[in-house]
Amino acid sequence: MMTTVALARAELVMLTRNRTALVNAVLVPFALGILWIVSDPPGKFASFGAVLQLLVLIAFTILSVATTTLVARRGQHVLERWRLSTATNTAILAGTLTPALVLFTGQATLLLAMTAYATGSAPDRPLVLGIAVVLGGAFGCALACVTAACTRTVEATSVTLLPATTAVIGGGIWATTTAPGELDWWVPATGGGAIAGIVRIGWDGAPDGAGLGGAIGAALPHAAWLLALTAVATAIAAHSFRWHGRA
Repeated sequence: MMTTVALARAELVMLTRNRTALVNAVLVPFALGILWIVSDPPGKFASFGAVLQLLVLIAFTILSVATTTLVARRGQHVLERWRLSTATNTAILAGTLTPALVLFTGQATLLLAMTAYATGSAPDRPLVLGIAVVLGGAFGCALACVTAACTRTVEATSVTLLPATTAVIGGGIWATTTAPGELDWWVPATGGGAIAGIVRIGWDGAPDGAGLGGAIGAALPHAAWLLALTAVATAIAAHSFRWHGRA
């Protein structure tokens, strides 16, 4: 635990000194979020905006920053040196990914609160919305490890991140602009579609107007998809993640 905390603290310091990472992780998501809040009529499509904001945060704050960090530390042989210590692989990855995850959680909380205030609406089921944030963050971290395994250099992340970010954001938009009963099975399988489904229920409530239990029940299939995708990504990362740079 102490190893994870120490590594996370060091990564957070390095993140604050990296202007490119700060722009990708802080400025871009906030700019897009505020742009939507300013341009959207009050009270209209609040859940759609919440979905977009959460997906953009996953794409930029978690996927982009975490992948870049893992690839950079591998190229600098930092990960390899940590493995020579008593730290476990899980502790090393947890410490490296924690700053992006903490930043994502804080940004999501602030932007969603701003959306609620600006649109004059509020999440119908905040607990369900919180589940979307937690599961979305876990999925983003697992996917970042897979993307890092496929990326040779930091410069190449712009290419290797494209399929993942397209699937997450595109799937979420598709799910949000389609009636729940008309969704194809593969839309939640993009990850973004499952996140969008949970956010929609968390903000607007269950389709049949049921209470908290009904909302959680309606969100369960989407949560199951996210858990399954996270488990698959974790298994792939465990098998293919490289701790040292290629020659």
